[in-house]
Amino acid sequence: MKKLLFIAMIACVPLFLTGCAKDDQISQLQKQNQDLQAQLAKQQSNDFDLQSKCSQQAKVFLDYFEGGKSAENISYENHFNQKLNKCFVLISQFQNTAPNKIEFLFDAAEKKEYAESDSSGYCSLLIGGAKCNSEAEFNGFVSSYMSDSSTVPSVPDLF
Repeated sequence: MKKLLFIAMIACVPLFLTGCAKDDQISQLQKQNQDLQAQLAKQQSNDFDLQSKCSQQAKVFLDYFEGGKSAENISYENHFNQKLNKCFVLISQFQNTAPNKIEFLFDAAEKKEYAESDSSGYCSLLIGGAKCNSEAEFNGFVSSYMSDSSTVPSVPDLF
């Protein structure tokens, strides 16, 4: 009987040690999870700060674009592109005469124009002086800057 009890105890020791190791592993994973959640919260806070700064930068740019006069026929949207670390602003200008709508994509900080298009079919990608042939091409080009997709075209990709 003592021999059987001894064998049972020896058999249980590895199970006990394995259980302790799993508890340590679970504790480590919980700590890693907490650390990752803290990093994510910090990153989200940074992202919000960058978008907020971009919004302010876009308002300053719009004032520059309008020449200090508030225009009722202009709307805009802005986006901070994290991949490029730049604030872009898409301005839409509406007119009573043809072309009825003109759009411009600018880097708000550098005041550099990237593209323009109008409702008559004119379209120009101003990086390298390339031309686009349709509103769809213009919108595709613009959306690559106004989002954080990984498909932002570089100058060689345009030609």
